[in-house]
Amino acid sequence: MLGNRRAAAVGAGLAPLAGSARTRFGIFAAGIASAEDPVHPVGPR
Repeated sequence: MLGNRRAAAVGAGLAPLAGSARTRFGIFAAGIASAEDPVHPVGPR
């Protein structure tokens, strides 16, 4: 009985961590792609 709660707790703890890592690497990859092909430069607003 306690094993099921532990597995759920581990899963609940790892899910946001995995989502955060995917977001961070996605932004990093987008920055690399943008630096390789700067078609749309960002100007002052």
